[in-house]
Amino acid sequence: ERQLVIEGLSAPLGLAFFDADLYVSHRGGVTRLRDTDGNGAVDETTEIISGLPAVRHQTDGLAFGPDGRLYIGQGSTSDRGETGRVDREATILVAERDGSGLRVFASGTRNPYDLAFLPGTDLLFATDNGRDVPASGVPDELNLSVDGGDYGWPGCWGTNQGADCAGTLAPVAELPAHAAAGGLVFYTGDLFSEWQGQAFITLYGANSGDPLIGRRVLRVFLAQTDAGDWTGA
Repeated sequence: ERQLVIEGLSAPLGLAFFDADLYVSHRGGVTRLRDTDGNGAVDETTEIISGLPAVRHQTDGLAFGPDGRLYIGQGSTSDRGETGRVDREATILVAERDGSGLRVFASGTRNPYDLAFLPGTDLLFATDNGRDVPASGVPDELNLSVDGGDYGWPGCWGTNQGADCAGTLAPVAELPAHAAAGGLVFYTGDLFSEWQGQAFITLYGANSGDPLIGRRVLRVFLAQTDAGDWTGA
């Protein structure tokens, strides 16, 4: 049976549970829903984070890390920085469960739509939607997000493409251009043992409406090289 939990949020995208609390991202913030008396109904709604940029893109996916902190995808206000840069756009943010201590964890991520930790590790992966201009040659990405890492937006994309890649980190895998890489999940089931630890990514499709771009689920096999780097294919 369907139950209305909350209404009135603008573009709710990310969902994450911590114990019995549900966290929901929406345009410009994160709201926590809580059942304080244990009767199965939400009776406390608190916007724990507000004032985040929400123009071309907005507040995206959520994930709780093994450290108990909340990680937040935050999109850019423009396609390629053409309107100037604002604080906290195009980043992955991290905060305590009550929203305090909010800071930039990683930067240069144009629209990090979804986040997921590789099960059993503290490794945070994120999908990222590549810029629309130029119209070709700019892939979407799967990134391994590290504290302080810069992933290139707006001047660098893919693996060392663009004019400003010095000091930036390349993606673990390049994904189809303009496919709008969205949901990210790691397989942890037992039915298909050969898929253990592999990533599944939804590709929403191009904003041009091209039916040949995206609109499918992509499986990415992750592997670690002898040097300790991660790759995806």
